Amino acid sequence: MSILLKSVSLLAGITFSVPAFGDCLTAKETKRGVLLTREAPFYSVFYKPDGPGLTEQRLMERDGSLQPVSAVYLHPLLVEKRVSASGTHELKYANAIALDNLPEKKNWQSGTTLFINGKNPFPARLLLGSTAWERKRLHLVPTKFGPSTAVWN
Repeated sequence: MSILLKSVSLLAGITFSVPAFGDCLTAKETKRGVLLTREAPFYSVFYKPDGPGLTEQRLMERDGSLQPVSAVYLHPLLVEKRVSASGTHELKYANAIALDNLPEKKNWQSGTTLFINGKNPFPARLLLGSTAWERKRLHLVPTKFGPSTAVWN
């Protein structure tokens, strides 16, 4: 594609996608869900509120094929179930309280059990702190004997 055509396409995209540059969505606007899509590599995810948590339906391109993934969250920070081509992963929490006040409480922890394809329960301890509130990923760090620790980073 020529540089002129790319420039015209970019300008047209910016012109016609003004809502993307507008205010953030309100809670009322997200009740039916939010769809986010990227073209290359293809990635599309649909989040929908479900009580205090949410559901996720994702379709992504990996190794030349489209792979679906679905997940259920008890709270946006607590995934409960993830289903993909590699199987089903479920986390059961001993203390699954609401985490909306994590910045004020400073930390939250819960005993956690991981099930892979409904089998082999793996005990763990999940710890979230207020400094973790702004970070992006949760890592489950296994220990050789007994409980493991989940580290948010």
